Amino acid sequence: MIAAAEHRGHLKGGIAGAELFSLPGHGHDLHWRKPEDVARLRAFLE
Repeated sequence: MIAAAEHRGHLKGGIAGAELFSLPGHGHDLHWRKPEDVARLRAFLE
């Protein structure tokens, strides 16, 4: 998790053109537990 649920809307609303991408149930160690999800996130960001 990069930002707590209660902060995500504020972050998205404060950045023009921002999109919210969430992987529920994952924490900071996502790259170790679910590298395929990290690859999807990277593709989304690129």
